[in-house]
Amino acid sequence: FTKPPLTYWITTMGYALFGETAFGARFFLSIAALWVLVLTAGLLREKEEEGPGFEAAAVLASSLLFFFMGKVLTTDMYLTLWTTAGFFLWALLEGGRLSPRAFAWTFGLVAGAAFLTKGPVALLVWACVLVPYGLWKDRGRCLRPFKDPRLWFAFVAVALPWFVAVGLRHPGLLAYMAGREAADLQPAPVTEAKP
Repeated sequence: FTKPPLTYWITTMGYALFGETAFGARFFLSIAALWVLVLTAGLLREKEEEGPGFEAAAVLASSLLFFFMGKVLTTDMYLTLWTTAGFFLWALLEGGRLSPRAFAWTFGLVAGAAFLTKGPVALLVWACVLVPYGLWKDRGRCLRPFKDPRLWFAFVAVALPWFVAVGLRHPGLLAYMAGREAADLQPAPVTEAKP
């Protein structure tokens, strides 16, 4: 219960396809790493027609940390995939290659997958980048697509059911995940009052 379930589900699919082996555990992790490279190249190409998309992907691929994270079974590569996909969708929207409606649905699904991977981390990353950018660009008007109820419906439809089901089955778990795992709030130790 220290992490949401999506990484475990994906790993289980790898086991189902290839057996309970290291290859089975890491198969989809490697696919996620490849998609991060593709999205990185696409993101930079979207921002500039002749942008350094391939070069950026090559630099990322040659990074030892990225290489090793593509082989270590953690939630981080999947989180990187969803976060990069969110930025790519934003670039498509800004470039006029994705309609606001399509952006709302797809970004909501990606955000839901990110939340099921590692909680609110991706939402914070997107907010830390896109909110200052939007305020700088046009005082936040470009951020209006995030108000679309379709985006939030898609997000909730993907992210919420597991948390509700598990929260109902294990009372106190949601408070633990929100307070301890997500916010790292630790309760103060209980001490006896002295007369």
